[in-house]
Amino acid sequence: MGLEWVALPWEAHTVQRMSGCDLLEDGSTRGFYQHAYDGRDFIAFDMDTTTFTAADAAAQITERKWVEAGTVAEKPPTVRVLGKEAHGILTLSCRAYGFYPRPITVSWLKDGEVRDQDTEWGSVAPNSNGTYYSWASIKARPEEKDMYRCRVEHASLPEPILFAWGPESNLFTIVLVVAVAILAVIAIIAGFAF
Repeated sequence: MGLEWVALPWEAHTVQRMSGCDLLEDGSTRGFYQHAYDGRDFIAFDMDTTTFTAADAAAQITERKWVEAGTVAEKPPTVRVLGKEAHGILTLSCRAYGFYPRPITVSWLKDGEVRDQDTEWGSVAPNSNGTYYSWASIKARPEEKDMYRCRVEHASLPEPILFAWGPESNLFTIVLVVAVAILAVIAIIAGFAF
């Protein structure tokens, strides 16, 4: 469960946001997302019906703005594609997280063709803030890595999006080595100067 208090320094008001996940007796989960203003209930989002409940007339104004904007009820997924090579096999993993509502399709394509028979999926699982995460992985030959794309379809996206894997950059390691080398040279020169 996440709980956040925001004190507005220019006014004497407090905004509280609370989100989390309840484990129900039947083993299922239910997420919640609520706002309070100056210690009183303000607005709550029902994740099952994807509707808001406003506590008063002021909250109804906020509710109308959020519904018109359409940005609160749906949260697009953040997607990351990872690759790990071992024993001549490249395992590509596509991870989608931070999305709402729950339904999502994560699939692997090779040369534009869906490869469901070769894909292993993780379940769609809840996060503590009421959003969800999921993943799909596939095994590939390293030389064919550029032929694979992860496709993510979700209600928050206007159309499916394709993601490719690219090896992580070694820029940080290079910068770190150069910085250590420069410091070593400076230390040696300073040692000779004294």
